[in-house]
Order: sequence, then structure tokens, then C-alpha cells
Amino acid sequence: MRRAAVIDIGSNSVRLVVYGIKGAALISLFDEKAMCGLGRGLSESGKLHPEGVVAAIDELRRFARVAQDEEPEALCPFATSAVRDAVDGPDFLDAALKATGLKIEVLSGLEEARLAAAGVAGAVPGATGLVGDLGGGSLELVRLENGVVMDQATLPIGALRRPPDAGPAQTANWIDAALGEVQWLNQCHDQPFYLVGGAWRSFARAHMLQNQYPLPVIHQYTMPADNAFAMANLVGAMSEQSADLLEAVSKRRRAIMPYAALTLARVVAQAKSGLVVASSHGLREGFVHDRFGNTDGDPLLDYCKYTGASTARIPPDGAIIFQWLQPIFPDLPPHFVRLVQAASWLADVAGREHPDRRAYIGYSRALNLPCVALDHAGRGFLAAAVHCRYSGAPRNGVLNEARQLTSASEIETAIQLGVILRLGQAISPTGRSLAETTLRQSDTHLILTGPAALLAGETIGRRLAAAANIIGRKPQLEPTS
Repeated sequence: MRRAAVIDIGSNSVRLVVYGIKGAALISLFDEKAMCGLGRGLSESGKLHPEGVVAAIDELRRFARVAQDEEPEALCPFATSAVRDAVDGPDFLDAALKATGLKIEVLSGLEEARLAAAGVAGAVPGATGLVGDLGGGSLELVRLENGVVMDQATLPIGALRRPPDAGPAQTANWIDAALGEVQWLNQCHDQPFYLVGGAWRSFARAHMLQNQYPLPVIHQYTMPADNAFAMANLVGAMSEQSADLLEAVSKRRRAIMPYAALTLARVVAQAKSGLVVASSHGLREGFVHDRFGNTDGDPLLDYCKYTGASTARIPPDGAIIFQWLQPIFPDLPPHFVRLVQAASWLADVAGREHPDRRAYIGYSRALNLPCVALDHAGRGFLAAAVHCRYSGAPRNGVLNEARQLTSASEIETAIQLGVILRLGQAISPTGRSLAETTLRQSDTHLILTGPAALLAGETIGRRLAAAANIIGRKPQLEPTS
């Protein structure tokens, strides 16, 4: 596994993330941030906050040392709005270099916007719509079409630059004036608005809690625009003291939540967004994709190949498994073909766990996969399939979250897939011997053909019968010599 480390020096926080790179998948190996507040008071003074400078250099010294333990190919520190705009930004860079040996790259506003959009495009393949990245010092906006950057803008209206002592109405007017300079915003009407940045992710968590959402996974959590707009206006009208009541938001972010929410509401109103979608990937991930060139491939499948092998008793060959079961699912749309492929690589994702807990643990792992390029309905599909791969049938109450996320017909397909994967595992734990067999269906039967020695025994007959029953067929075993 390749490894890359980035240090993101923002207006509000300094963060080290070490990524493992497997194809197009980025796997977070280490992630730590410190709220240093470099950009506090920048609008008034034009300079970095003195205490923030001391804290940031302290953290950089530690992060540089911690990153060495991970032995990355490269350690890439970069700075954004605060260091870019402060008159003493160059002094900070010199001090950091002397104290830590880190040569920090300062990203331009438009480069920051492009990389944030690249992070979203890598996490939501084919994304079309508006990307917004709200930081402490600036707001970056990008228009994507099928994952390609069409327009971009950077605006100096970050959370630490809001007008002092301005009420919600005056602040909204200030935001609207800045957004009014973005001439292409009207081309995003009725399209998704992708949220990037810690404050907006915190808003999404609060929205989840408010709506009693069954799955606390931020990536591709989707809100109807009118609903998000209404809640954002409510939060935007809160005082900083009232924002302390937002239990879903970390204490360090509560003070800026009213402003972050108000900014979200104004962008939704100006862009006339159709949906609001949270993205867990943004600037840092886009930076890695851009500098390390790992954009070829499918992030979901690349991640499943990695994690499926690392937690299985015997790593399955998902490609052979997928080819073997494909005749049973011949007419699935491309989106579900990917999910069947992913399930094939996850065929023994809980294999090393206690036998009594494999169905439950496999279900939970699939539902909460720490990967991207997977929406919440897809998570429900994979979770149901993996559960039935181990259990043979959905147990009462276990698929509650999956059924809330995914349509009834798709859950039924996932259950069928899981039971057929269970048959495949009995024939060949690695999947490799499945290439010597064929599985097909007629109008009345599910037919399994292959070497007699491979298909002998009670287990094969029982699991074939279960697979046939789940798709409304009768079992037919055809051993060959």
C-alpha cells in the first residue's frame, strides 16, 4: 500500500492526515487536528493571530514527527486562506521552516477550489452540481459537470471573517453581495449542492439528529434543499450561546455554526439547489488525487478488494465470484452491477469473527464501510447482502436500518444475492473453484453444474435448495465426472 501524508494549515485548524492509497481508494490511517485559529481577527488586523501562530508551529513540529512513523512516500504541507492573505504570511512560513523543516506550499484561492472539487468528484463519481467548501477564511465554489470543473470562484467570506457585531439580516446581505459576484451560479439551478468543510459536515450531523436518521454516516447524506434551507435559517438566527444546545456539533465548532448555517441557506437560495449533499472528501483528498495520480479505477471496488481480503478467513477472488453469479442477475442497471461486484469482494468480510456474530458484524461493517463512491441506499443493499451471506435468511429486526435506507425491491435483490453468495462460499471458500462450475436458471429451476467431487455432500444440496427457494425456483444439481 502506498502512503501519503498531508498537513492542511487552514484559517481555523491545522490537520495531519496520513492516507493509504489502494488504486483510487484513499484509506485514512491517521487523522488528527488542532484548532489553532490562525485567521482570528485577520479581517481587522491584516495579520495572523499571534497566539494562533505559536499554537500552529507547535502542532506542525509534532505533526512532522508523527508523520515520520508512518513512512509516507511524501509529506505535503499546504496552507490556505489565512496564510495566503495575511501580510505576515511569509514570516509564518519562514518561522515554520526553521522550527520544523517543513516547506509549506501556499494554495491560491482558485487552486483550493479546484482541489476541493476534485475531492468531491473522486468521492461521488460523475458528480454534477455545485461544490461549496466553507473554511475559516474563504468560501470556494465550483460548478461540476460529470466530475469535470466548469467554473470556479473564491470568496473572502469564511467563518472567521463575518462582520463583527452584525446581526443575521446584515450578515445575510453581506453574504448575498459576495455571491452576487458569481455570474455562473444560475447554471446550478435544481442541481445538487455538495457540502465540504467541517462546519457544514457538523450541520449535516445536526440535521441527521433532528430527523432521527438511521445511519450516522456523513458521506452522501442527502437533504431536500427546502428542508435544509429551513433548518439553516433557524440555526443561523441562533446566538453563540444558543448554538451550545446543538449536541451533534463539537464544542469547538458551535460558535461558528450560526454563520455556517446562514451561509448554507444563502447559497441554497441563490443557486436554487435541488438537493443538499454532504461530502466527507474535499480539499485534502483532492490534493492527494492530484499529486499522486490515483484517479483511475472505482474507489468503492478498490476499497472492497482491500478490506474484503484483510478481514476474510481466506481472501475471496471477487472477480471469479461475480462472473459465477452474474447469470442470476442479468438485467441489473450499472449502479447495481457495481454493488454486486462489491458484495463479491466482501463475501467473507466477517470471516475471522466468532461464527455466532458473523452475520451481525458483517452487516454492520457493510453498512458503515469507511469508503466513498457509495450512497446510503447502496450501503443498505450491501449490508443486507452480507448479512444473508452469513445467516442464510434475514433475521427479525436485523435489517431495520437497511430497510429504511433502501427500497423494498432492492432489499429483496440483496437478500437473494446474499443467499447465493452463501452457496458459492460452500463450493469454494476462495471462489477460484467456482470457475469449474456454472450456475444458471430456467423458468422453473436453479441449476448448478460442476465436478461431482466439488458438489458432493449435504451442505451443497442444502444451500442450493435455499438459493433456489429465495428466487422462486426448484434446485437442480448436475454433477459431471
